Amino acid sequence: MTLAGMGEALGVTRQAVYNWEWEKNHPDIAFLLMIASTRNDWRRDWALNCLHQIRPDVFAPVEKSEPCAEER
Repeated sequence: MTLAGMGEALGVTRQAVYNWEWEKNHPDIAFLLMIASTRNDWRRDWALNCLHQIRPDVFAPVEKSEPCAEER
């Protein structure tokens, strides 16, 4: 996935994704919580794994979300 594609899927700019990738800054915790609570696909997994990196004492890493009933 390209930086632009990931940014579009998350609702942020390509530059924001680039800055996260190169650790110039990190996604906002509130943004990650919103993604984790409103998505049930790779974006949820990504957000929860980011939260785990920021606060490993609070959030467990995620391997892969189970598909919703309508996705099966």
